[in-house]
Amino acid sequence: MGRALYAQATLTGQIGAVACEGIADVIEVVRGADQALDITVIDIKASRRNSVTFCVQIAVYARLLTDALARAAVPVASVRGAVMARAETESAAAPEPFDLALFADDVERLLTTPDADILRVLQRPFAVTDYHLSAKCDGCPYNALCFIDTAERHDLSMVPLLTATEKRALQREGLTHVRQLATLMDYGPRAMVPAPGREQDLARLSTRWPLGGRLPVLVQRARARPGARPPQHPLATRWPAARPGAACQNGVAARRSQHRGEALPPWLRLWLIT
Repeated sequence: MGRALYAQATLTGQIGAVACEGIADVIEVVRGADQALDITVIDIKASRRNSVTFCVQIAVYARLLTDALARAAVPVASVRGAVMARAETESAAAPEPFDLALFADDVERLLTTPDADILRVLQRPFAVTDYHLSAKCDGCPYNALCFIDTAERHDLSMVPLLTATEKRALQREGLTHVRQLATLMDYGPRAMVPAPGREQDLARLSTRWPLGGRLPVLVQRARARPGARPPQHPLATRWPAARPGAACQNGVAARRSQHRGEALPPWLRLWLIT
């Protein structure tokens, strides 16, 4: 009998037709008298509130682990999952485990069925993939790809504090680039006013939820992005515009760089920081 803790354990394997890899924060292994293992897969989160997403993530880790142990003919008595808040890591209390069987169907739906969600996403061209950048992207090791793609296409995700719901509403109305949103309104003597020729567009968008009265704020934020304002705007010189093709050239260099942020143009680095 014995107990061991494994931190930052890398798990790899195949689930259905998808090659998977993940890093479990903590794996607790207790060997019983019969040499069978009781395993608890623990993931540490900044949030104090549990969610289905956290549990499904742990269920995938557990699936990779049990498949690897089965191939090695290691006896396993039970596998459980647990979520621990970061503030609780110094507590002596053990995390409350949950039954992984409750999330087995979710793993199957995501990865193994013919119409699995992951397969659908992988088979979709990246150019038409619907995504939105937020604070959740900060810790992603692959975020440079999305950051660069967003900057090169002047995607609406460049607008500060724009929510995914607002972005979808704008896209449904045909606004897909920062310039389209930034040129929707102009600064009037006391308030934002419709830009010449955009009166009907503004009136239509103002009736759409969740845009409505937030449009002036969203337009102001869009105008603050590099290259979003029309060249004739008197404040255009505040932000240097990237050379034609510079974003693409620097994007290729950045993809080849081992360190995120290297080889990025100054205006893109500024955007990443702000």
